[in-house]
Amino acid sequence: MKAFRFRLEPLITLRNWEEERARVAFGQAIEHERRIQARLQAVETDLEAGFRAWEQARIVREKNECWQHLEFLRAERANILGMLEEARREREEKARQLMDAHKRLQTLETLKNKRREAHLAEMRRREELELDDIVSARFQPDL
Repeated sequence: MKAFRFRLEPLITLRNWEEERARVAFGQAIEHERRIQARLQAVETDLEAGFRAWEQARIVREKNECWQHLEFLRAERANILGMLEEARREREEKARQLMDAHKRLQTLETLKNKRREAHLAEMRRREELELDDIVSARFQPDL
């Protein structure tokens, strides 16, 4: 019986590599988004503490310093929110790329499985024909 050989096996190897690379990029995008979210949480915490400090300040100079710090933190929060939105878009893009890479790999895997099944069916058919020929030759009267 002839062994099955899939000629596109190098392409499957390439698609596996592409999928793995896309998976790593997606993981990095998720981690980047998490770091930005942690930074945003830290700024939010600082804003709350700064506001409490502003409320408790008794001297005008202290209130002005607290207010300036609050303004800085608000600007920082707005900047981080923009970065977070960009990180979310990047994560979604990386997820789409991962899904596309997975679909391309699955397509080749499906093709390989179908060709393997067709190969096995053809080998079974040939084996049956050979057995039929052997049986026919054995019981055929000599001429």
